[in-house]
Amino acid sequence: MKKNKKEFKVLAIGGITEDIMFHTADLKIISSPLLNEKSLFAFRMGDKIISDEKVLYTFGGGGANIAVGLARLGIKTGLLGAIGSDSSGERAKDYFKKEKIDVSGLQVIKDYWTGLSFIITAGKHSEHVIFSHRAANERLTLTSKILSKYSADCIYLTSLSGNSAIKNLTTVFKSLNNN
Repeated sequence: MKKNKKEFKVLAIGGITEDIMFHTADLKIISSPLLNEKSLFAFRMGDKIISDEKVLYTFGGGGANIAVGLARLGIKTGLLGAIGSDSSGERAKDYFKKEKIDVSGLQVIKDYWTGLSFIITAGKHSEHVIFSHRAANERLTLTSKILSKYSADCIYLTSLSGNSAIKNLTTVFKSLNNN
């Protein structure tokens, strides 16, 4: 094992987004046999939609969610993901530090923005629609050199996005075979 290798119980690899959760009763849920058992959210054009609960700003994404959950269970967790060089990225880094997640694996994509999801929830079962912009997540770069800096009993690999997703997956699996 390398001298300066970071050791974790779990290393989470995947997406990081700033999430804005917006709950409203000002919509209709439309269902019809013509929609093949699907339902639609509908708003009247031109309306101002009001949230009937506190709007929640938090951080999510596949990699971030699992890292936070595991860290809250007291499991030593690292996170490999990409954030932008914006204020959202700085807030994300601070949030993960507070959650006791190692942030040395966060790649800050210069002159780019952190991923963003806007989630509208409604209805008695909190049905939802997610608007997502992957942003920095699409620019995550995993190399064998980067992965060699970490040691973990378990790797949690969530969906990756962007043109380099296949290359990143191949690199992770090759790295696992070499260890």
